[in-house]
Amino acid sequence: MEEKQITSDGGETRKLNLPFMVLATQNPIESYGTFPLPEAQLDRFFMRLKLGYPTKEEEKAIINKNIGNPLDNIESIIDLEELNYLLENVSKVSINEEVMDYLVEIINVTRNKKEIALGASPRASIAVFKASQAYSAINGRDYILPEDIKYVSPYVLNHRIIASGIKKYRGFHRINRGNSGECNSTSGECLIMAWALAGVILLVYLINKWTLSSGYINLDYRMEIENNVAEIGEEIQIYSIIENNKFMAVPFLEVSEKFPKGFNTLGNRYAIFIMPYQRVRRSYEIKGEKKEAYII
Repeated sequence: MEEKQITSDGGETRKLNLPFMVLATQNPIESYGTFPLPEAQLDRFFMRLKLGYPTKEEEKAIINKNIGNPLDNIESIIDLEELNYLLENVSKVSINEEVMDYLVEIINVTRNKKEIALGASPRASIAVFKASQAYSAINGRDYILPEDIKYVSPYVLNHRIIASGIKKYRGFHRINRGNSGECNSTSGECLIMAWALAGVILLVYLINKWTLSSGYINLDYRMEIENNVAEIGEEIQIYSIIENNKFMAVPFLEVSEKFPKGFNTLGNRYAIFIMPYQRVRRSYEIKGEKKEAYII
């Protein structure tokens, strides 16, 4: 992607015509056929956009356009000359020192938060800058405002930042959230909330015990391994799949998966809430640390 050229097995290098870009689709969670990319490869993608489902009117328009062959009615919205003109001139959009400091501070914050295991790279800084240039030009300006950086940053950084532990950030703006939601431990409201929470936990525990002992649930569990053979130290992708085949939900299901000695982990333990007829699929990696045949 970066070199804008390809090389065949015979050693012949071919330059790709400009403009050149790569678009990649990512299937929803719990679908077969996709595997997480390494961080270094993700960093090479300029943006990640979530399209979501179309509205009713949009979906009707999609159906109407697919009556017959949709390729017959495709029209160009911009020609190559116009596109090259835009590409050549977008780089002329300027940024002053104060706004540059604002951009760099955002990137720096991602590297110094305990909630973030992997912050944004220098490549991400460049991507935010270039995206801000384009957004400024779209809005008819030849200079970048802080609002431009604020607008493009979630789309440029969301696939580059990795949260620590199991806590996941659903929005970039939440990184700098405050503590205004904390409650005073001496207030009556906190005591009521604590008792209410304890009651909910007890109720969930009792429902869970009853559903597990009543025979109203039927769970299927299986584990899938991506590769049967791996080099020493090579990551092996593991998939755990749990299916609830009955109409009763399981409010609290604790799963404990154990592996033989010789791997970098002895087990994986987690708890899930599984709805009626729901299928839950989890994935993680393990590494074999010595040469041996293992039964998992």
